[in-house]
Amino acid sequence: MAVLDLLGSSEDKRTFETADYIQITRNSIKFGSSVYQFRNVTGFRVGEIPKYKFPLQAVLILTIGGFFTLAFFVGWFLLLFAAFLVIRYFMQTQYYGLSLFLNSGQEKFFVSSDRNFLIKIVSVLYEFMENQREGSVYIDMTNKSVTVGGNLHGNATTGDDNTIY
Repeated sequence: MAVLDLLGSSEDKRTFETADYIQITRNSIKFGSSVYQFRNVTGFRVGEIPKYKFPLQAVLILTIGGFFTLAFFVGWFLLLFAAFLVIRYFMQTQYYGLSLFLNSGQEKFFVSSDRNFLIKIVSVLYEFMENQREGSVYIDMTNKSVTVGGNLHGNATTGDDNTIY
């Protein structure tokens, strides 16, 4: 039996979450229908989700086949389909993910196309963990806003790049 079989694969421990909000207090973290103790959270990270690979083989086959059958009407369709594949590849939206790591080894993954918003979330959560404040952090993933509640001393930043002093 391999060591990886004993530990389990990291893909088995990663869960993609579709929650619209994340609510964090000093004692708990809640998203969707899940609630965890905040002290069981070991870390946060922003990562890039890889895009689909370029379909090089399909584009080459379609292009070569299109040029050889250009005299026939089919060649134009093959060339158009190859162009469609190239355009679709370059028009992909880059997605990023907020990873939430738990003591159990699980990883909860929240997907967004706005990397700066996810970096702001990590900064707010760092401050929240470091200062062990009373209050809460409410993250709205659909409206891309972060709300910090409770007694706050210092700066607060909203989701629309405005700073409150």
